[in-house]
Amino acid sequence: MSASILFVCTANRVRSPLAAAVASRVVAESGLPISISSAGLMAGAFTESTIIGTAGNTIARLDLPADEKERLLNNIPV
Repeated sequence: MSASILFVCTANRVRSPLAAAVASRVVAESGLPISISSAGLMAGAFTESTIIGTAGNTIARLDLPADEKERLLNNIPV
């Protein structure tokens, strides 16, 4: 039996996709059969510049290798 984890935030633009990305990495490294996904309660409620700025600031503060941060920055869903 596999488990599922759903991360939910307001717009599914910053917090939940970022949490899902980090969790997916941890799950992949552990080899556990866990499905990771994200969702938003108010998709489309924010502007693209707000999303990119908030996500970029959040990613910059993560304790991740530079190449992983770059991958996340290049895949911000807007």
